[in-house]
Amino acid sequence: MAESDETIGSVGCKIVQLDGSFRYGSKYMSYGFIVHASRRQTYDKFTVNLANCGCAFLYRKSAIHKIGDFNSFFWADWEDHDLGYRLNLAGFKSVYTPKTTVLHLGEGLSFGISEERKIRIFRNKLLTYLKNYETKNLPLRFSLILDRSIYL
Repeated sequence: MAESDETIGSVGCKIVQLDGSFRYGSKYMSYGFIVHASRRQTYDKFTVNLANCGCAFLYRKSAIHKIGDFNSFFWADWEDHDLGYRLNLAGFKSVYTPKTTVLHLGEGLSFGISEERKIRIFRNKLLTYLKNYETKNLPLRFSLILDRSIYL
């Protein structure tokens, strides 16, 4: 699939937790925000999405050369969202296939999320939107992001 379509910049797969749940996977845009797939059925079909989870993915080398690598300032949490967003803005597609499954044995949520990690995730979300949104869209988005932040 990706070999025959030069516009595909990223391929992601089904990521299953040890308990059979799905916590990681494709990211989509909803009302201008990056969100996870909300319905389990989404994980059972091929989709074009905004970004693939950094746990298990393939990136096209020429696409990474065009947009640059992961943002080293992020180093963890949300770096895959940012990279997928930039791929999308550069005209590449991210696709998800359920044909390949990866068992994800570790995760940051296993023992709860530390306050430090919550802060890092929120900071990286803000930076992703700041870097990638057009200036004219920032005032509305930032007011909504800050409003939503009380639920972190």
